[in-house]
Amino acid sequence: DGVCSAPYEFPAFGRFGCKADCGSATNLISLVIHVQSRFGNSPAVSALELMSQASWNLCLQDPGRYANDLPDLCWYEKDQKFLEVDTNKLIRL
Repeated sequence: DGVCSAPYEFPAFGRFGCKADCGSATNLISLVIHVQSRFGNSPAVSALELMSQASWNLCLQDPGRYANDLPDLCWYEKDQKFLEVDTNKLIRL
C-alpha cells in the first residue's frame, strides 16, 4: 500500500522486512558469530542426549513485536541443531 506500518513492517534486510513499503535498511553491519559446544563434558548425561536437546538461533527482542503478539524475528527460519559433539566454528552474516 506504499505505507510503512510499524511494527508490522520495517526496512528490509536479509529475509526480513518490507522493501516495497519501507525500502532497504541502511547502516547495516556484518557479524561474525563464534559457535562453540562441548557436549562431552557432562558426567551425568550422554553427549548425544545433550546435543539432541540443544539448538540455537539469532533473534531480535523487540518490545513492539511482543506488545502486539507478533513472533520473534530470527535470522534462521528454524532453530539450528548441533551436528557434532564438539563444535567450534565461525559463521559470517
